[in-house]
Amino acid sequence: MKTPVDECAGDLSKSLLIDTLAELFAGNEALFRGLAIHPHWDWSTRYPVIRISFAEGVLKSREGLDARIADLLRINREALAVAVHPDLDIAGAFGELTRKTHAHYSQRVVVLADEYDKPILDNLNDRDTARAMRDGLRNLYSVVKGSDAHIRFAFLSGVTKFSKVSIFSGLNNLKDITICAPVRRFQRPTCPCRSALRSHSASVA
Repeated sequence: MKTPVDECAGDLSKSLLIDTLAELFAGNEALFRGLAIHPHWDWSTRYPVIRISFAEGVLKSREGLDARIADLLRINREALAVAVHPDLDIAGAFGELTRKTHAHYSQRVVVLADEYDKPILDNLNDRDTARAMRDGLRNLYSVVKGSDAHIRFAFLSGVTKFSKVSIFSGLNNLKDITICAPVRRFQRPTCPCRSALRSHSASVA
């Protein structure tokens, strides 16, 4: 599984793209009738979606980051109706969530992360805190590599060039599909997001 990473300056366009991907993989066909992607998508298959977003608020400590991640995992557990052992740490809880969701729905999961690097960017003036945020995010995202067998598609959006951040040092399955133009570029045949989705569609056809 290749994990596309979109580094784009437009917060609205990234969030809109994440929302669109979530609805596509959830199989909400009615939302896409009459649109270009409709005849190219396999609407017979619905995938469970795990969504992670750091777009809201500003986190100023590792403890705050861990608390936010724990809450995001709770929200996903409740939305997916999947139980996870309460005594697990963040990496263990995320890993068990992906495994149990795969088993519960008999479909590998889709992981969508919006503003994956925001906790670091919000603390660039405090180097120690920025490093602590980096380590906390690395702990979270490392699960994507370990859960590869349970993840159908993962997409992360952010601002920082992922090759410049040590968050993904353990991942070798990332694909940079940087977008710098507004979201309307998604309409163009050469858009890398469309290429990534075409690859997904072809693999399930």
